[in-house]
Amino acid sequence: MKRTYWLALPMLPLALGGCPYNRYRITMTPCGDRFERTLTVARLDDQPARTPAHQDLPSNELTAIAKLYAEHETTDDGTVHVFSGVFEKTTPDDVGGAGFYRRYAADLGVAYVYSERFRGDDDLAGQMRARQAAADAITGHLIGWFAAELGNEPGWDKLRTWMDNAVRRDIANIGMYAWVNKALNDVQADGAEEVWSRMLQFFCERRYLQPDDMPLLVAAISNQDKTTETAVLGFLKRLIADQMGVPADKPAPKALSFLNSGQSAEASLKAYVRTTDAYRKLQTGAQGESPEPLKVLEEPAATLMDLGAGTPDVVQVTLKLGAKPDHTNGQWDAECGAATWSRSIPPGRDSKAPGLPAYVYASWAEPNVEAQARLFGRTALDGEALWTYCLLHARLTPEQQIAWAKGLSALGAATTDGDRRTALANGSADADWAKSLVDLLNTALGSEAADK
Repeated sequence: MKRTYWLALPMLPLALGGCPYNRYRITMTPCGDRFERTLTVARLDDQPARTPAHQDLPSNELTAIAKLYAEHETTDDGTVHVFSGVFEKTTPDDVGGAGFYRRYAADLGVAYVYSERFRGDDDLAGQMRARQAAADAITGHLIGWFAAELGNEPGWDKLRTWMDNAVRRDIANIGMYAWVNKALNDVQADGAEEVWSRMLQFFCERRYLQPDDMPLLVAAISNQDKTTETAVLGFLKRLIADQMGVPADKPAPKALSFLNSGQSAEASLKAYVRTTDAYRKLQTGAQGESPEPLKVLEEPAATLMDLGAGTPDVVQVTLKLGAKPDHTNGQWDAECGAATWSRSIPPGRDSKAPGLPAYVYASWAEPNVEAQARLFGRTALDGEALWTYCLLHARLTPEQQIAWAKGLSALGAATTDGDRRTALANGSADADWAKSLVDLLNTALGSEAADK
């Protein structure tokens, strides 16, 4: 269906191949309040069998990254660059984005947080407005095109109302499905498959398709032959005739003959586009030859479906830890003792490409084994409970920390958890600021029923 590709502008993702992309490998190792960070950057081709795998990186990007790191080395004939340095609190803006690392030390242990966004645009509300504007622009052009061909036909008012309401709404919904697909595809192996299945269900429920139309849908996606093109256009003509109020047992109006072939449909669409303000604006910015009319549809379609950004770059993060984090959206590699992530990111260090930005996070806690052994006879507080304890402890004033430590020291003389709970109740339990801390420890020490 080479001549009917334009029918799928709002529907199909753009497939690009054979394009170079950057791969960023980040390794982070916490060291107290600081963290060591190594960034290895290489520019690759997505079809390495055809061209050399490594290519030269843009010098301006290397210069910008080098300013952030203390050391810079190269390997593989200067095509792979390794940057390393020690940082505190804030992650460097090397790949593009923002992030932080925090350590919260308390008497019973230490809590950690790592969080980082890579590129993209985190103004999701703004993205939704842009998608709706794109859906409105596409709908406006569809209405204008069909008005030019069918505006004097019986049933046009019904068709226009349908396009101005249901079609406008559902083009925006298609954009939302594309947004969800892109977000899920990067973090869930079968996420994209489910989204496309949901879209099929959506089209069937809205009566754009019927389940029995699936063979035609598969053929439309897979085949490029004339027979399939004719079948798809015939399906489209019947759908439009139905919305014009033409009975199912009656033929489609002759006015729909502009959809008899891909060639005639494309010629009709281009003729309409040439009459629009959008095309005249495009002509004003063009130099020399007249611009291709269908370029008018490319920008809103790209905004709606997240098209045109090019081959995505890849960022791979390894966070070396002593134990599995309590919370993370990464994978735990027990053999290496590290949380790992791999994410696709839009090309360009300063990219504000639409979609849910790539994001990684981890939180974990390390118990002070010796301190807890003195107070509880064992490690009673660990994991998420210890992490919460450390952050609550960090909010205490110096005076409150002294009072809390004094009350906590009384637990060392107790021999049972019941005695420890009693000592805790006699300490700072009456203070409002201590209530959450006391509740955490009481939960860790168990109930009275457990003592019996």
